[in-house]
Amino acid sequence: FFCQRAESDNLSINKQYKERIFVKTEETEYKQPYLNEQEIKSIFNLDLSHDKEMDNVRDNLVIGMWTSLRVSDFLTRLNVSNIDDGFIKIRTMKTKTLVNIPIHPQVEQILKKRNGNLPGKISEQKFNKKIKILAMLCGIDEEMVGGISIVDEKTKIKRKVIGLYKKYLLISSHVCRRSFTTNLIGKIPNKVICDIGGWKKEDMMLHYVQQTNMESALVLKKHWENQKQ
Repeated sequence: FFCQRAESDNLSINKQYKERIFVKTEETEYKQPYLNEQEIKSIFNLDLSHDKEMDNVRDNLVIGMWTSLRVSDFLTRLNVSNIDDGFIKIRTMKTKTLVNIPIHPQVEQILKKRNGNLPGKISEQKFNKKIKILAMLCGIDEEMVGGISIVDEKTKIKRKVIGLYKKYLLISSHVCRRSFTTNLIGKIPNKVICDIGGWKKEDMMLHYVQQTNMESALVLKKHWENQKQ
């Protein structure tokens, strides 16, 4: 703009200003959302006795987060025949891996509440919508950097927009495997997490760990404080 104005006033200007220079923008780095144990507990304890549909969604979500199963398994294929003597035994749909998963106390309570039955099956699309509402009802609304897919009204093209959003808006079915892995990393051997989640290689499992740098720093701080005692 200033160069053009200077040129219009017959001032001497380097003509190279007319050359376009394209600078590649750096991708914004951000962590994918996961739910910590306290957040899972708040969802588990949420009173939904007045809303059977949301209660059903909540129970499916809790099962997903404490089994590490993919949504294609826990939301559509898992049934009571897969439960045996305190374990869930199922061959995963994606990798055809046979996994044995001990039943978490919260999952045990869900089964007890439902007289040994699992919650009803729903579509992944509906599940993704409802779990955002669940997280919102539990006050999981801290702001964090993330990406939301938005469809352009004119072109109808879907694109991911990176920005600062309430955490509940960023939650989808992928939160289940991320939460399971992130909450257990460092507490039990990595091999155990891999075997439960059906990962062939450790680096595949570590891809799901979404612990922030500060959360890691707090873990080390707590470790050092315990050493003083």
